[in-house]
Amino acid sequence: MNSPFENIAMTLTAPRLFQRDSNGLLDLQFLNPPNPGNQGDEGDPVVVSVLLPDSNEKQVIVSFGSAIKTFPIVNPRRVVIDCVFLRSELPPAGNSYDVSYQYGGQRSPAVTVTLIDSMALFAPRHIVKTNGVYPAGSRQRPSLVDVWAVPSFRLLLENDPIIAPVGALASADAALKIVWKPYGGEASDVGEIVYDAGGGQWSVALKQPCLTLERSDLIVVQSVVTSQQMLNFSLLL
Repeated sequence: MNSPFENIAMTLTAPRLFQRDSNGLLDLQFLNPPNPGNQGDEGDPVVVSVLLPDSNEKQVIVSFGSAIKTFPIVNPRRVVIDCVFLRSELPPAGNSYDVSYQYGGQRSPAVTVTLIDSMALFAPRHIVKTNGVYPAGSRQRPSLVDVWAVPSFRLLLENDPIIAPVGALASADAALKIVWKPYGGEASDVGEIVYDAGGGQWSVALKQPCLTLERSDLIVVQSVVTSQQMLNFSLLL
């Protein structure tokens, strides 16, 4: 006997995103932003339209990269269902994502969307400058080297930080961590800075490809070595 889902599988089509351009780009810059004066206003959502075949299914599951939402089918006579993702529900901008949906036990073909926010290109950056001796710290009780209060929305991509040595030689065991504390949220380690004494070079690495920074978030650079450190780098975030 044929599966009752075979006809459904044949009729599922790829979702449509009318906010995506012909090159597959979806720029959040062209959507109305959240209104800080209106609590609960998160701005225009991203809309994923799905075409559903005739069925008694009660829901459709839409995947936007790692973001997955279930939408109830309120009116079974509607063929096209518009499924919305608020900005806070989207994966980070600056990457490409597959968008698809599940319905009747089957998955649709996927479309690829490159999610960007061109306004982030104009966001202010921050420079961390060190050239001297800094107090000892540890991973449990790090000492503060620098703190930046983010002034506006900003994407921090893994290739954004640029570090270079300045001044005198650094301590051979120099090591620091980068901490992100969202406004009103919990702090987490998001990167590290280490010194290669043999090559006389500093390196910086973020732990994820993209951080979505909001106004009043804090980016903190901390020393995690248990002795005083000589630091001599300039870091552009």
